[in-house]
Amino acid sequence: MKPCKIWEGCKLKGGYGLVQSDGRTRLAHRVAFEEYWGVTLPSWLCVCHECDNRPCVEVEHLFLGTQADNLADMRAKGRDSRMKITEETAIYVMARLLTGEKQSDVAAAFGVHIMTVNDIWNGRTWKHLWL
Repeated sequence: MKPCKIWEGCKLKGGYGLVQSDGRTRLAHRVAFEEYWGVTLPSWLCVCHECDNRPCVEVEHLFLGTQADNLADMRAKGRDSRMKITEETAIYVMARLLTGEKQSDVAAAFGVHIMTVNDIWNGRTWKHLWL
């Protein structure tokens, strides 16, 4: 496989490249894919990274999928931040939330996405701990 081709232009905070195309700001890897293949993709299709390198625009590293495919790929590669929470950590998360600490602050403290904390608080994950 070719090495990653890193987008050197403007980037989102999360690392994805941004480019002006068709009069609007678009994701650089998506534009690279469309230009290479000469297609215009429907908005519901994702351009995913095999290399997991967000600023990469190397077309050989890109593949099409739905949002569900992209999430499954992320989980299969162990990149889902929700996977970082152990049972013990979930207990600490809930304890901090019960004291009134903001979900965003708890998420930052544990290095996880705020939705991970929200899922614990609302019983979507680790539900058995609170019954």
